[in-house]
Amino acid sequence: MFELDSLVYADKREIAVKDPAGKPTTWRVSVAGPNHPAALAARERADARLRAREIARAAALQRGGAVEPADPAEDRAFWAQQLADRVVGWSPVRFSGEDFPFTPANALRLMTEPRFGFVATQLAEAAQDLQGFMPPAKPS
Repeated sequence: MFELDSLVYADKREIAVKDPAGKPTTWRVSVAGPNHPAALAARERADARLRAREIARAAALQRGGAVEPADPAEDRAFWAQQLADRVVGWSPVRFSGEDFPFTPANALRLMTEPRFGFVATQLAEAAQDLQGFMPPAKPS
């Protein structure tokens, strides 16, 4: 008999971070799956932000005013936080010669450090790759 639970995304997945040349490192990062509480909260924040922007836009248009454009720096900060919130752990690593343990603040620091943009890109891709959160197929 078919098991519906086989269609449910995993709570999280672990990826091996690659260096800028694409070679896997020994550093592993855990990314929250689409149904993980961290991912659901991030989705709610994004939805609320979009709703607030649409309400402000509608109000400006209704009173005949100009619609304020989005602030690119604010957008970058918002999306860096969204991505940092999807990171739920990592293996031991050092940063500038110091231990760099996983904490939400360190995850955000990593997402906003320009020289580590290649790491943020990998984590964003892993978070968006829903197939990567599917459990392995079990033999019938």
